[in-house]
Amino acid sequence: MTYRVLPHPEAEKLGPLIAQGRQDNPGLRARDLAQSLGLSEGLMLSARCSEDVVRLQSATKAMLKAFIDLGEVMVLTRNESCVHEKVGHWGRIGGGDHVALVLNGAIDLRIFLKHWLHVFAVSEDTPKGIKRSIQIFNAEGDAVHKIFLREASDVATFEALVERFRHENQSPFFLPGETEAFEQERVREDGEVNVKALRADWLAMGDVHEFFGMLNKHKVDRMQAHRLVGPDLAKPLDVGAVKAVINAAAETQLPIMVFVGSPGCVQIHAGPVETLKTVGPWFNILDPGFNLHLREDHISKVWLVRKPNAFGHVTSIEVYDASDKLIVQLYGVRNEKADENPDWRALAESLPALTGLEEVVS
Repeated sequence: MTYRVLPHPEAEKLGPLIAQGRQDNPGLRARDLAQSLGLSEGLMLSARCSEDVVRLQSATKAMLKAFIDLGEVMVLTRNESCVHEKVGHWGRIGGGDHVALVLNGAIDLRIFLKHWLHVFAVSEDTPKGIKRSIQIFNAEGDAVHKIFLREASDVATFEALVERFRHENQSPFFLPGETEAFEQERVREDGEVNVKALRADWLAMGDVHEFFGMLNKHKVDRMQAHRLVGPDLAKPLDVGAVKAVINAAAETQLPIMVFVGSPGCVQIHAGPVETLKTVGPWFNILDPGFNLHLREDHISKVWLVRKPNAFGHVTSIEVYDASDKLIVQLYGVRNEKADENPDWRALAESLPALTGLEEVVS
């Protein structure tokens, strides 16, 4: 797939602005520098095309399969409040041309390809040597997913991939477009929702993957459904429940699943967690092969959610920011053909509920 790189109307101003910003803030992360300049990260990165950045074609299944030969890499998916990093190998790529899956053990992804629009190969000279990566952004230039090469990665494969998928236009900048909403936006007021029908359809689910279809059917968003469906299916918890459940899982070595989504990718960890550390506003999991960085000060709402399936129900802890955007989801590691781990269920149900519950759930 090849897309047109439309010239940005302020390209002549952006170059000097970004160069000055990098000079004034040499240690600042690209995402933070872009925000300080009022730009998207993708737009700022594109300023370096024809330098240490190569613009690639939009991602396709063929490109995803080419990532397999890179060998061991670190993959990163993030949103404004949480960063999810995993070390592993690409492989076992399934799904279709619109929604792809990577189910290769350590690397477990759900990929929404229409958002993998602007793709760049980066070869950045650092004091520790050349740092190579593939970085993917949506139409607006927001980061969707990043792949970082490691010492054991195949550099020759990286270079061949860059040449194979090189975009014909290597001029800096692009005209950002609009990105479709990742989830169904709320289109009804609470009073317009048939709560009885919503609850009936929720209880009738035989698989957790039916959830989004149910939301769309009733034209509600995730948070609205949680509020309306009843506390036996979704109940608010104290915001401290997030840290509490991760700490408890680490202490007992209870394997958990950690889901973090960007505008076009969901990245999943499945397994135990061990090394926990708080640094400023960040609560961190710092394990070999898996790092999570969670902004505690962004946590506004936490919900315990029960979704029926063919074997009972699946319990999740869902974390939201002040704008009701999903930050991270936690599940117990489970067999798809059995009910969930009772130890996870007991832990989740032991978490402190939000006080003043009667004011939240009607």
